[in-house]
Amino acid sequence: MHTRKYGGVSQTRIASIMQCMFPYKQFAEAEAETSKKAAEVEHILVAATSTSRCVPADGNTHQGMPQWTQSERQKFQAVLLQCSCWEVDYANEFIKSTKCGMQTSNPDSICDACLVVSLDDSLLHAIRKVRLCIVVLSY
Repeated sequence: MHTRKYGGVSQTRIASIMQCMFPYKQFAEAEAETSKKAAEVEHILVAATSTSRCVPADGNTHQGMPQWTQSERQKFQAVLLQCSCWEVDYANEFIKSTKCGMQTSNPDSICDACLVVSLDDSLLHAIRKVRLCIVVLSY
């Protein structure tokens, strides 16, 4: 089953997370993110931020993710999961909130967390982008 678990995490935010978590890797400066979501995940970044420029025993200085240690990848993925808003399940063809409890008593069978995500600007933008690609490819 193929699932995309980091929905709603922009490339700018990913770069910021990488810089905060791994200051010893010497990444290029990322542009500042000013969105409402950036403020919402600030506490996650503060908890994940490392102030040490020393390479830890379970780390390395490689900048490319394929060369990261298993420990670095696991820490990074855990923070991305905390920052994500939705996940896409391609096999079963649905999108759900990362806070979805998979149960609801709502008459439309959509939980409150998924309803909030369904109105998310970045999700709607991603859906429009995919639809545009499908239309372009069909010509």
